[in-house]
Amino acid sequence: MELLFELLLQLVAEVFWEVGLRALARTFQPRKNPWLATFGFVLWGSLAGGLSLLAFPHSFIASPRTAF
Repeated sequence: MELLFELLLQLVAEVFWEVGLRALARTFQPRKNPWLATFGFVLWGSLAGGLSLLAFPHSFIASPRTAF
């Protein structure tokens, strides 16, 4: 079961990596619709911010009230 899970995880990671690299390459090509591109960048930024909260749920900057 562990081997199957690792293979599935590897496959999913490779697919996301490939799709992400293709999307990144497309950002350097001329766009036909700048509004759609803006929406795409906002969506990618929101996704990256949300995923970063999984790795770092607490702020790196402490509030002065909670520092003591």
